Amino acid sequence: MYGISEARQEIYEFVSRFSDETIKKKPDASTWSMLDNLEHLYYSEKLMTTLIKEALDKNERKRAEKEKPIHLTLDRTNKVDAPDFIQPKGTFASVEAAKASLDESRAALMALLQSCDESDLLENSVKHPFFGTMSVAQVVEFIGLHERRHLEQMREIEELLG
Repeated sequence: MYGISEARQEIYEFVSRFSDETIKKKPDASTWSMLDNLEHLYYSEKLMTTLIKEALDKNERKRAEKEKPIHLTLDRTNKVDAPDFIQPKGTFASVEAAKASLDESRAALMALLQSCDESDLLENSVKHPFFGTMSVAQVVEFIGLHERRHLEQMREIEELLG
């Protein structure tokens, strides 16, 4: 659905190549580790799931005025600071702990999405922290793009670590 499963699988395949020691390393004090990226993705998905649930519960049927340019999420030349509430806090001690939490957040999202139909996703809107008001369907697509963005960030970390 909207590329989110494929993006998550790519991330899992990528991080499975590294030890917990490597996954925790930061190239420098101002850069996240790969594990920090996973933690951020967990908090982000939980936030998006909450926003989607609220929109679906309200069921106001207010379409977003236009589609947002969420493809820009993949542009890593445009740096965006994550809000404090989805910044990594050092919660996870290992890749397995991160994956377990990510699996839980994905299960909650999928259960929510399976409880509605396509028209619910297209006709209800969410206020996204960066893109503004967009359809629930676009928010779901954003989740996959956001994960791919962070996969690229983790690849950059791998290069920086040598």
